[in-house]
Amino acid sequence: MTGTEMIDAIAHIDEDLIDGCLARMKARVSERQALAAAEASAEHLEKPSSPFKMAALAFGAVAAAVVIMLGLISILHIGGKSPQPVGPGVTDSTAPTESATE
Repeated sequence: MTGTEMIDAIAHIDEDLIDGCLARMKARVSERQALAAAEASAEHLEKPSSPFKMAALAFGAVAAAVVIMLGLISILHIGGKSPQPVGPGVTDSTAPTESATE
């Protein structure tokens, strides 16, 4: 075996070792992520929600709905109003007309 063949063989072994190490590291990370996800879901199922937290959330949702409803009503109400005359109105019979003699 020549020197270059030995260097190529060592380089190939190093690449295989690196690939193997990376594969094992990825497997460990995925196992840890799966375990963490399982623990998080189990913790979520075991821990009951606080009644105060639920009441505050419901109150906030109702308050937001009321504010949105009042906003929509005010917008629709403003758009539907007709302008009110301030002073005496001008009608067709009292409107000034141009004279044909000018």
